[in-house]
Amino acid sequence: LSVCYDLRFPELYSELRAAGAELITAPSAFTAVTGAAHWDVLIRARAIETQCYILAAAQGGSHPGPRETFGHAAIVDPWGSVLA
Repeated sequence: LSVCYDLRFPELYSELRAAGAELITAPSAFTAVTGAAHWDVLIRARAIETQCYILAAAQGGSHPGPRETFGHAAIVDPWGSVLA
């Protein structure tokens, strides 16, 4: 298990793989702007680097105040292909 901010640290994912992980989850609340720019590429990169499946759940929508979250959940295979 990781969280969205962790996606920026490939070393953590390498350690999870070294510990035997085959599936890594990454629940997220990326902002709409950051999510559009980074979400897809980060989850695909972590899947490819670790050769693990990444299950990336993502909160989406408008929230109190000016905050909006990206909300594009995905399942990525070890080749970086988005399965769902």
